[in-house]
Amino acid sequence: MELISVHVPKCAGTSLYRAIETAYGAGSICRDYDDRPLDPAAPMNLDPDGWLARSEARAVEGLSGFRVVHGHFHMHKYRGVKARLRIAFLRDPLERLVSHYAFWRNRPAAGHALHEYVLAQDLTLDQFARLPFIRRCFTAVFFRGVDLGELDFIGFHDRAAADMERLSALAGVRLALPMTNPNPDPGYRQMVETLRADGARLGRLRDLLADDIAFYEKARAMHAPA
Repeated sequence: MELISVHVPKCAGTSLYRAIETAYGAGSICRDYDDRPLDPAAPMNLDPDGWLARSEARAVEGLSGFRVVHGHFHMHKYRGVKARLRIAFLRDPLERLVSHYAFWRNRPAAGHALHEYVLAQDLTLDQFARLPFIRRCFTAVFFRGVDLGELDFIGFHDRAAADMERLSALAGVRLALPMTNPNPDPGYRQMVETLRADGARLGRLRDLLADDIAFYEKARAMHAPA
């Protein structure tokens, strides 16, 4: 296996997939998007230990012929698979929060319990930020129980082009990062500008996201070249 790539929502994962697809070919990529990590009703959250034990066994069996795994999954699902690189892109948790909120607000839920709740309750951004699976998207969902040292490469949304060059050197293939999947909310930019102008509100949101911010800052210290 060449790459095991964790796609955290709104962290350039779709653009990363396009680059991987161009470099390796679509037929070489296992797209793993069935686990619904942010859905509290998903098996991986209802029974984390049992789900992981079952998933690890199936994961090893289902990768014949693939060179890359990319998708929304917990990294330990593939810890039994020998891989050249285990990678992820991250984004400042506050920026990720706003982008995710705007994206979900304009997309049908399609059986995702948390997304359905957000839409049904017409949550504001601040209410969205209080949801446990959202405020700890990194630390309690995608990288729950994961040591940052287990990742061979972490790239960052705000320096995606430079980090893709760094990943290309590590992977030994040319990975060009197209900017795709723009946020569909026509009010997204205004939402960002309004938030930036409200220091007190920014502080409250950062307090809610404190665990993920600490995780992100540690990742930057370990993986972002000076």
